[in-house]
Amino acid sequence: MKTRTIRSKRTIYAQLSKNANAIQPDTARCTDDRGSDAQPQVDTYTRITDLITEEIENGRVPWRKTWGYLADGTCELPRNYLTNRPYTGINSMLLACTPFDRPYFMTFNQVKAKGGTIRKGAKGAIVVFWKILPKDEEVTFKSGEKKTKTVKIPLLKPYHVFNVADIEGIEFAMPERRTADQIAETEQIAACEAVVAGYPNPPKFSNRDSRRAFYSPTYDVVNMPRLAAFESPQAYFQVYFHELTHSTGHRDRLNRKELVETEGYGGANYSKEELTAELGACFLSAYCGLQFEQDKDMLHNTAGYLRGWLLSLRNDKTLFVRAAGQAQKATNYILGLTAEEADGEN
Repeated sequence: MKTRTIRSKRTIYAQLSKNANAIQPDTARCTDDRGSDAQPQVDTYTRITDLITEEIENGRVPWRKTWGYLADGTCELPRNYLTNRPYTGINSMLLACTPFDRPYFMTFNQVKAKGGTIRKGAKGAIVVFWKILPKDEEVTFKSGEKKTKTVKIPLLKPYHVFNVADIEGIEFAMPERRTADQIAETEQIAACEAVVAGYPNPPKFSNRDSRRAFYSPTYDVVNMPRLAAFESPQAYFQVYFHELTHSTGHRDRLNRKELVETEGYGGANYSKEELTAELGACFLSAYCGLQFEQDKDMLHNTAGYLRGWLLSLRNDKTLFVRAAGQAQKATNYILGLTAEEADGEN
């Protein structure tokens, strides 16, 4: 990826917005299991894009939302209350768009099975899952012989969940929380350092260039200025996590097209890769309990940058779903999670 100085890192969001229009729509199929003849179905990607677009237009960055801090100092993350499984990727972002204080949700059927009811007038929050459908396609070989081959077609399916605040008739036991001022900075830094140290098959690290934070795919090296060059340890690790997310795209790791086949600064793949790295940094920061509100200038710059993506969102309704998926894969790789451990959808 193109190198950048610390100062440009803080303004990279505004600069990249000029190039966001280079992004072209991806082809993808989705379906919505809701709707009727009287009311046409709304494409699931469109519903998600509209929701994310509204947040950006209002100056909010939902994937940087801090819900609260648990007794062990980690951030609360959106979870299914009944199964305790986390909502990941795009679902964690969608639930961060909701106005609730605690991030615990249940499906309608779960509420019904537990003898509860949904508060009158309450609306469910949309989340999604991938459903793989087999499809038979005819393949013609060079010899002219034709055979039928079964291919797998992924379809994006929506469903709704309800926050515990909108559920009646069930007694909820909420996990104990600590206030932000009770979380020592040393706890956050220790968590971040543990993530960096635990990265399997990591890139090389360098701080030879004291002015620039960057990842070089050619040499597979992350360069970071020293911590003292940043306004806070939180800002340092958010940038560090951004570059580490880039590094997961290397051919010897996830072999991510947006990184491996980048056209350079300003290209479509470059812009998509930057969005993936931004989301990956947020996922890792939340995992470590970083307090985003302590770095309001970075938060403001991020919101300004993402406003530059509004036209791209309208042109490519799959953009955020796919970037969130790539960022979650990158996060899981850095954390060394197995497929079963990373499967958090409900």
